[in-house]
Amino acid sequence: MGKAFTWAALGLAVDRALVDPNEFIWRDWTGEGMLSHPHKYLDRGHHAKLTWNLLGRRTDGLHWGGFPVTNGYFWRQRSSSQGTGTVADPVPGWADWTGDPFYDNFSHAEPGSVGIYSSGGQWRLLQALTALWNKDIKRVLDEELFGEMGIRPDDWDWIPGRDVHENPSFYPNMPGYGDFLDPPYEINGHPVRGGGGWVVISANTLAKFAHLIATRGQWNGKQLLSPEYVIGHGGGNGSGVAGESRFYTGFAIVSTDGIDFRDPFLPSEFFVGPVDLSPTRQRFRD
Repeated sequence: MGKAFTWAALGLAVDRALVDPNEFIWRDWTGEGMLSHPHKYLDRGHHAKLTWNLLGRRTDGLHWGGFPVTNGYFWRQRSSSQGTGTVADPVPGWADWTGDPFYDNFSHAEPGSVGIYSSGGQWRLLQALTALWNKDIKRVLDEELFGEMGIRPDDWDWIPGRDVHENPSFYPNMPGYGDFLDPPYEINGHPVRGGGGWVVISANTLAKFAHLIATRGQWNGKQLLSPEYVIGHGGGNGSGVAGESRFYTGFAIVSTDGIDFRDPFLPSEFFVGPVDLSPTRQRFRD
């Protein structure tokens, strides 16, 4: 869900004319002296062609910034994703795998040329957005978006990337998950939140964001965010947020553990357009 929030923060920057979404990121932030290794600087290698939209772009569940790392646990096992209960998809041939997710979290291919699901790229986007706004991105969403929706700052939280990196058991079944999260963890004193996920929020509050998705960025008749930056998103751990339903504007699948449920709990006719109601995609926390 953090990816959907990250995309909203980018959309707000575009709407406020802080950035051209098709401009190279390095013109606003290179990361030089802040990122852990020079090969990660955003004016070097494939990064030099990395635009804001390409790093944030998501189509068919894939990202297009050339970042292949999904998480530290998968990457150490030479995998880029998880199958049914097992590590599955191998590291793509275009990636230069060293086995170290920390070192390898950079753009390995020309942006826009290959698509892969990547939390590593979304972490880099959140770092760049924190530098662009020169604010905590949680505060940006609170002030620029959520306040208009009746969501108070203390109604939700967003775990900083440092906390995930320093907790090897953040996901108990994926030890070392956060090993790919590299500095900077703060920029000008502002914590870098989890671009890849890690939102702490109630179902009721999340439903308001899902309603924003369903209305393509409108709230009480006011356009709060450009439609192209209002997206639903689901993660590999079964978490997600969407706004497709006629009767429920929020449908969240939450956390790494949960309870399976099946039809007719949510009949398919409640949804607009295609929806996958297979048991593996239907999980919620009571």
